[in-house]
Amino acid sequence: MGSLKSEKFSISPNSNLSDPSDNSIASSLLYRAQNRDEVAWERIHQLFGPLIKEWIRKAGVGHSDAEDILQQVLQKVFQNIGNFERKKATDTFTGWVWTLTKFKILDHFQRQKASAKVAGGSMANQMMHQISDKQLDSDVFDEESSALRLTRNILEFVKSEFESKTWDAFWRATVEREKPADIAKSMEMTLHAVYKAKSRVSKRVRQELEGILTDSTIGDSVTLD
Repeated sequence: MGSLKSEKFSISPNSNLSDPSDNSIASSLLYRAQNRDEVAWERIHQLFGPLIKEWIRKAGVGHSDAEDILQQVLQKVFQNIGNFERKKATDTFTGWVWTLTKFKILDHFQRQKASAKVAGGSMANQMMHQISDKQLDSDVFDEESSALRLTRNILEFVKSEFESKTWDAFWRATVEREKPADIAKSMEMTLHAVYKAKSRVSKRVRQELEGILTDSTIGDSVTLD
């Protein structure tokens, strides 16, 4: 896959937040995982595992402790994923996972703080005392960079579902920003086929990311409109 460009992309908002009869939601990765689809859960694990660990390490947690916290968060996500619900358009699964991660990080520092008091580690105690809920939100959680990472991974996941010609047309039109007419000419496709390829892949990406991100933050690299 070629390199992703830095422009934002957006998709048309889906006003239906929770009705499983909606085809987009019913086929989404989140909906399948909430219904205990093993393949979907494994994909959630692959999507969020590296991101969660990045958050933990960015918060200043050491490598070995970060691994322990990662497993704790993933277990918490697995146990409670069925309880996640989008009550408003700004609610996202990513934000929910971040909240679970944040509280595990805060628990970790609280335990370290208690240990530092016992051991008399005044400097470590002072540093840990400065960690707060709001500080983690501002210093660690970046909605756009998180969306970019997740979207890149989703693109990798869905790529195998399409013929190479369809994928290449989508990629050139959407990521490389080539003119559809130029793509059609070089790939010996009709202009309609280029637009159709772009639409098909874009729709699939929307389906997978439904509920995981807000419509306005699904990625930071391509335009799926």
